[in-house]
Amino acid sequence: MLFVLFSAATLLSAATGYKILTRYPVPGAGDWLMLVYLAVLPSVVFAHLAKYAFQNEWAFFAVQAAALFVAVLTYVVTFELAVESADKEREQFLSALGSGEGIIA
Repeated sequence: MLFVLFSAATLLSAATGYKILTRYPVPGAGDWLMLVYLAVLPSVVFAHLAKYAFQNEWAFFAVQAAALFVAVLTYVVTFELAVESADKEREQFLSALGSGEGIIA
């Protein structure tokens, strides 16, 4: 039931173009919320399918735990790659910031 309500709310907000953030702005949120919905949706669907197929509540939690493990692993790997990339290109980034007109120059 919760899945149906979640899907209906997502489709309604996407179809109407109404965004709560235009009326009640929240810093840091925005269009990323729709991407989060789309990223979470497959794991929720698979978890409910596993619960239905195995007729067991633990199957639902096992699929969600596997999805959490994959998400944490992806986060750790991409964060380490971003730090390495930032360390490697630090001088180029700082010179690009200082070359243009702006607050730093």
